[in-house]
Amino acid sequence: MHLLMDYGGTKFRYVLTDKLDGPVDSAAVTTLPSKEIELRNFLSQQLQNHPLRSIRLSFAGQVSGGVIQSAPNIGLQAFDVRGFVHSLDAGVEVYMDNDINCAALAESAARPGAVTAVFYLGTGFGAALVHRGTLIGGAHNMAAEIGHIPYKPTPFTCSCGRNDCLELSCSGRAIRRWCNRFDIKLEYYTLQELKALSHPEAGRIVENFTGGFCHGFHTALNLFDPDRLVLGGGIGLNEPDLLDLLHESAGQSSFSSTREVTIERSQLQEGSLEGTRLL
Repeated sequence: MHLLMDYGGTKFRYVLTDKLDGPVDSAAVTTLPSKEIELRNFLSQQLQNHPLRSIRLSFAGQVSGGVIQSAPNIGLQAFDVRGFVHSLDAGVEVYMDNDINCAALAESAARPGAVTAVFYLGTGFGAALVHRGTLIGGAHNMAAEIGHIPYKPTPFTCSCGRNDCLELSCSGRAIRRWCNRFDIKLEYYTLQELKALSHPEAGRIVENFTGGFCHGFHTALNLFDPDRLVLGGGIGLNEPDLLDLLHESAGQSSFSSTREVTIERSQLQEGSLEGTRLL
């Protein structure tokens, strides 16, 4: 049996499966609030209760060599997951990577010959690149951290320590932070809700978000030269105008007359969880 997990900034999903050669059964996935999860206790319980062959973890943070190095939106760091699991059961294999890298592997499976860039907009702003079937991780497995490129100074501090990260303007957490700063109360904290308001700061929050989104897109185009971009995540999937904004931006990009990019929304129900099967 295999334990697949996706530990995000907001939600923790997991599923137990006997097979890795087919898609994840969404109906079998258990979803919990991330704040309720203590990873050591959870792993111990699963190892005790199930005869596991492998543990496969998609994690919203910096991961390298089986170790969680840091977690900007979770607060967990310096945890040797592989070492911990092997101390309890040396026979269980451990595979893990950043959640967006896992999602990118799943997204690229449909077109393994493409250069696929992935933008997942949710709690944060995650990006990854798969070059013709090969995930580009970089020297420290931190490649494609588009959400942490400098954009505009803000009154907030990013978990990485800066105050001008793109993620501070363009993410689900950014929308909430800006709304709280200007005492804007929303039901779901979406761009569509903001656009419907007459509050003088609502339009500025939307403009800051969309400007940052386009900035990240043009950065990815010029750095990675993808022929395919997949948009996912809670915001990426549910904000209807973002895909049109990407198409418009592609037409205004450098080398737009010679560069062709297919832009599409993710069709995966559990992209990051799916990707753990491919690690």
